[in-house]
Amino acid sequence: MVTVLITEGMHEEGIGLLQRAGFSTVTPGDTFQVNDVQIIVVRSVFQINNETLTQYPSVKIVAKLGTGIDNIDQALCASKGIEVLSVPGMNAISTAEFAVTQILNIFKNSFEIYTRVQNRDFRRNLYYGKEISGYTAGVIGFGKVGKAIADRLRPFVKELYIRDRHTEGDVIADGFHFVADQNTLLDRCDIVILAVPLKSNKKMVNQVFLENIKENCVLINIARGGLIDEQALVAFLKSHPDARYYCDVTDPEPNYFLPPEEQPYQSSLFNLPNVLYTPHIANLTDECQRRIALTIADNIITVCKEKKS
Repeated sequence: MVTVLITEGMHEEGIGLLQRAGFSTVTPGDTFQVNDVQIIVVRSVFQINNETLTQYPSVKIVAKLGTGIDNIDQALCASKGIEVLSVPGMNAISTAEFAVTQILNIFKNSFEIYTRVQNRDFRRNLYYGKEISGYTAGVIGFGKVGKAIADRLRPFVKELYIRDRHTEGDVIADGFHFVADQNTLLDRCDIVILAVPLKSNKKMVNQVFLENIKENCVLINIARGGLIDEQALVAFLKSHPDARYYCDVTDPEPNYFLPPEEQPYQSSLFNLPNVLYTPHIANLTDECQRRIALTIADNIITVCKEKKS
């Protein structure tokens, strides 16, 4: 029987599909023989590197429950003949809905209001928000997630700009302003959403980037924590208190399974009043996780059948 190691959780329907197909599923806390593990299923934290593949020498397939595969050493896997599976764009709907929700919450001061009301502060004169319809937004990256965000955000904002690596000139199409120069987007937009992969975009939000955005810009990162030069961003946010940074991702990421009293994770961003953080939950909806898990499970079953034939 082929053993599948599920490192960071998986929707129960995906696990059930694997088990009905004859696979044995285990988690790191279970008792099992490491040499029996032929498939490893990961999310965003567990690293597939030389240390991992040395520990599990029989691995033939690595499957990612998500889009980006930055935590998987693809070259190493290729050299060992290990197949890497992922589901690009399958998180687009949930991530886009989440991004738009957080933008609206920021403009309506929802986070501050919730905190104050919990402390019985009902002085509604303190809770003025802003109408997002008077502001311009920009999405950097126009893959499945970027497009899903743009489609959902467009009805809310005054104008929406798009910067994508495939854009060669400035053009208006489908209600979007496509621009070739990223600085054009940064200069014109009150809201900037990062929706690009980490590869080739590491620390793209650096001092030069920040010098080109508006002083009161709302910067949204639902992509990867590694897109940020943390030192440069902290300096910018300290000197621009009206700016906002919302992130669903950090680099490195914390251990998402530890209770607060055991959590050692620290970030200099968390000490700033104009930073809002959620623990990589943009795609954590039942529908999205079910869709991803069933697709990955089906792909694993298909690949294993092909390898046998």
